[in-house]
Formats: sequence, structure tokens, C-alpha cells
Amino acid sequence: MSINKALGSVGLDEKSRKTYLALLKLGDATAANVAQRAGLPRTTTYHHLRNLVNLGLASKYQSRKITRYAAENADRLKGVIEGKLALLEKYLPDIRKLSSTERHINLRLFEGSEGVQQIAQEELECREKIVRSIGSHADLRKASNGRITFTSRRVEKKIFSRCLRPRKDEFKKGWLENQQKDLREVRFLPDGLAVPGMIFIYDNKVAIITPEEEGLGFIVTSRTFSQSLKNIFDGLWAISSRT
Repeated sequence: MSINKALGSVGLDEKSRKTYLALLKLGDATAANVAQRAGLPRTTTYHHLRNLVNLGLASKYQSRKITRYAAENADRLKGVIEGKLALLEKYLPDIRKLSSTERHINLRLFEGSEGVQQIAQEELECREKIVRSIGSHADLRKASNGRITFTSRRVEKKIFSRCLRPRKDEFKKGWLENQQKDLREVRFLPDGLAVPGMIFIYDNKVAIITPEEEGLGFIVTSRTFSQSLKNIFDGLWAISSRT
């Protein structure tokens, strides 16, 4: 590794490196002398000398009312690097949390009717205790071979279901009539607005089931994407008709 790369690794830009190397060669000097040796303007050199002092690579003192700078032992570079590593180690857990909760996006693909059933049943793990869904019951039954039946377990877990459906959807007997008992509230989408397949929105997840007979769907885990879909859903909910 070259000297410039080594100095760059401790956070010194090109002009700070020139200033530091000039001061090392001079040992002890005024800002004017360092600027001349480094080939930099004096005003710029003051800034970089201050940076070196803050890093502990140089010291500043007064001699006969003149400000002078002295280079610290080159071994101090190791201390600077170790200090940065210690700081990183201290805050690394928080950085990892930010990475996993704020920016991390995960996508899982599910195929076949069993995969579609698994997508639908994952809402039973909902921590917010409310699942928003929009789409077609007919499409969901087609994609799952009619085997989506977990209302009783959802009710046991006290997870509320808020559903947006087309008015002419194919509802099972009692599905609309037993809303209060089944912890469900249903509204009809505005006429002319249809959403093929089914979308479940809960926690930081968006589960999408396509209206394919062979069954196909995926779950996206993303806080920002999930929140965007929740906002869209709530806007549609406000303009949809009560059953």
C-alpha cells in the first residue's frame, strides 16, 4: 500500500495528506512554511493543519506570539485507525439495525396452490393485528384450488380483517353476513374498479397472489413499500361502499 493510500484510510484527503507529509519533513514549522513545502495556499493550509490537530497527528503551540505546528510521532496513525475501528465497533449494532429495518427489501416467490395457501396463512403471524386485503375472492379460490380456510384461526389470534372487494365477487355463504363474528369488515370497491388476484397488506409485508389457475404469488418485505400500499388502501377504503 502506498503512503497516500495509507493516509487516505485514516480520512485524510489529498491536500491534508500533502500538509501532513510536509509537516513530517519539517518536524516543526509555521503555517507559512508548511504551505510553501506542500505547495498549497496559506489559507487552505490553515484548514488542513487544524484537521491534523483534531485527529491527533499534529500539535499546535505559541512561540514568541507566533503559532507553530509540530508533527506527532508517525505511530499516532495507528492510534487514529484503532480509534475509528473502536467507534465503528460501538455503533455497528445500530448500523445493522438500520440496514435490516429501514432499507432491507426481501422478496420470496411461491408457486402452486400450496404456495398460495402458505402466502395467505402467513397473515396469521401479523403483529399489528389488522390485515388489509384487496382483490377478488373468485381469483383467490382459483389460485388456491379453493383451499383457503383459516378464518377460525385468525379469529382465535384476534387479528382483524379489513377487505375491499368488487360488488359482484363470488362470496361464500355467510361471508358477508358474519362480519362481526369473524372480525371482518367488508366494503365494495367503486363500480368499474377491479383488482385481479389478491393483495394482503400487514406489518411490513405485502403479499400478492396472481389470478393464475396454477397458483403464483410473492411476498415483499419492505417497510416503505408496505406503508405506501397501506396509504393507497386507506384512500380506497374511504371512497368505497359499506355492505
